[in-house]
Amino acid sequence: MFRTLSLSLILSVVLLCFLPSCFKSYSPGLTTYGTNQAFISVDNRFKAEKLHDTWPEEDFYGNETEIFVEFYLEDATTKKKAKKTSGPKPKKQKELDPSLKTNLKAKVTYYHSVLAIKDFVDFSDGIYYNDMMKVSPVYLSYDAHMDKVHWSRITSVSSSYEVDGLYYSDARIKYFNADIPARGTELHYTYTVTYENINYLTNLFFLDGLPTAKKNITFQIPDWLEMEVIDKNLETFGISKSTKRPRNSRISEFRDILNMEDPDAGGEEEEETGNKKKRKKRVKYTYQQYEATNLPAQKREVLAAGPTHNQPHVLLSLKKYTDNAGKEQKLLATLPDLYAWYRSLVVDVDNDTAAVSAKAREIVANVQGDEEKVKELFYWVQDNVRYIAYEDGLAGFKPEACQKVFANRYGDCKGMANLLAQMLRSVGYDARLTWIGTRRIAYNYTEPSLAVDNHMICTLILNGTHYFLDPTEDFIAFGDYAHRIQGRQVLIENGDSFLVDTIPNLSYERNRDEKTETLKLVNNDLVGNVQLTFRGESKTNILRYYHGVKSDRKSNALERFLNDGNINLKVSEIRHNELSERNKDIDFSYKLNVKNRVLKRGSDWLVNLDWETELKGLELDSTRISDVDFGYKMFSNKTCRVEFPANTRVRYMPAKLDVTNADYRILMEYKMEGNTLVYSKQIIFYDGKIPAKGTKEWSEVYKLMSRFYSDYVVLSSN
Repeated sequence: MFRTLSLSLILSVVLLCFLPSCFKSYSPGLTTYGTNQAFISVDNRFKAEKLHDTWPEEDFYGNETEIFVEFYLEDATTKKKAKKTSGPKPKKQKELDPSLKTNLKAKVTYYHSVLAIKDFVDFSDGIYYNDMMKVSPVYLSYDAHMDKVHWSRITSVSSSYEVDGLYYSDARIKYFNADIPARGTELHYTYTVTYENINYLTNLFFLDGLPTAKKNITFQIPDWLEMEVIDKNLETFGISKSTKRPRNSRISEFRDILNMEDPDAGGEEEEETGNKKKRKKRVKYTYQQYEATNLPAQKREVLAAGPTHNQPHVLLSLKKYTDNAGKEQKLLATLPDLYAWYRSLVVDVDNDTAAVSAKAREIVANVQGDEEKVKELFYWVQDNVRYIAYEDGLAGFKPEACQKVFANRYGDCKGMANLLAQMLRSVGYDARLTWIGTRRIAYNYTEPSLAVDNHMICTLILNGTHYFLDPTEDFIAFGDYAHRIQGRQVLIENGDSFLVDTIPNLSYERNRDEKTETLKLVNNDLVGNVQLTFRGESKTNILRYYHGVKSDRKSNALERFLNDGNINLKVSEIRHNELSERNKDIDFSYKLNVKNRVLKRGSDWLVNLDWETELKGLELDSTRISDVDFGYKMFSNKTCRVEFPANTRVRYMPAKLDVTNADYRILMEYKMEGNTLVYSKQIIFYDGKIPAKGTKEWSEVYKLMSRFYSDYVVLSSN
């Protein structure tokens, strides 16, 4: 211990003298220090070493994060002034673009202080935004209390999201990085995100990519704005709130240094009129402040549910405001308000249906019956239009014109839903665009917000029945629904009004997979036949897998699929029904030869009949935050029957494992019927998840499963 501290002290002294003069070579253009300026303190050096012991996997630790949210009105005078004083001319928007109607804006300013707890590491951060948001320059300092000279405006790089070279939304990221040559370096940086459209300010989360000692989120709410801040999942993390006006704000300190506007300054608003200033009424502010301490890092957790389910955050409900003319303006206070906003975007789409209608008529020309015609159109879009959307993006609520999606043969969910709706309408069916939030989102329409929805589908109204068509789901059958949209509320267009419905929440029985193995012992191998049936989610996944493989590799791909890459399983003589039929179960039959599952020891056989070992490896961390979400309701049944020689008797058999609770059932059992060993296994997850609060219970179940998987039945021929 003494040796470690001594080396640390020596290194600290060397770094204090060396780093200020050489830092420029590590991070050119960030900032310049005089040779006598030390920015790594001995205290920070020791603090970093202590934190490294606590967080050995982390490169950085968050000292403090402050977020300040303020609102303002932009009128014609403000816009004119902004054009004169700003740099590049802002992008001109369409005058009638309904997504930019409100003149209520928001500024969200972020301040971060992070401490390097390792030597020679890179720090980077990304700021996500879209066309409705503007990101200010990022300012950085290695001492939050330095003067203006030491706060440097740094270079950042902006990039669009893309898939295989195709840009698929206006979602963008601005990122920057800095080399940190020694632990104990304290980095401070700040920036502001301006929401040009207030509707896109939906929620703010508390967890970051780093463990953080202190985080503060403050909303400064002017008296002319009516809004509500809704708490979500705060109780688990001990986050407190108050209505106090913030004091000792780092953001205020930074703005003072750069002579910028103080976010805490209330008082009178002024408006320029020629050379005179017209005094307005004094604005009063209320505050909603949240304080959190010792927050864990936002970790990547296997099979994690969407962040709104478990992570601490606040949801904003912006209801109405009074503009500068004294007129009340509605925002998204109610569901009709949300629908009206959505509807304004839809009616603005410039659809040219000529080519689309011609293709639709061609597809159904020789098809009889309404349902069959709908199927043909639904399946054509699934099979011929590539889905490239970014599901979580708030950047796009306006569908792309149907002719563009049709010509490109690719589109996001909105574009594909619009194309399908136009094709159905062109041959006489009542098809409606429909907004939906998938199961990834924990909200519903009782909280009208853009955060409620992340997906668009098409609703067909046929003979008074609603059929929900999601063309982004390859190989989904007409009348069937993917797990991710089951049980979810939908908002269906209906002219100036709307319809609300709920997609059926299908039983776990829909996904019942059955496997029956009938084998016998041949020279210590297990040889016989297998019957296998896939339904529901498993069926559609197999169809996607199979049709994603090149034709000359399909047979090998099926063999690999059926033996799961296990070299001890030899699969042959595979038979199956048509692997393009969406409306039928998939049935396989094949011969199976299994090696190394029966071990001969004198007159005894050691037998283990479970070579799938489902869920093996799903050992959950006790600090897990998120629910485990499998993405489908799991229902798997297996029966394996192995015939042994006559007069075989049992010397040892693992105890039956049977765990049943509100979330799942795990049943594993061996039994002997004459000279036939029978292994039965049933795994059910009723809603396709393990709640985060059930992690401890699952850990015990997992131990029992692991023990069962590794155990053997002992049979004797004596």
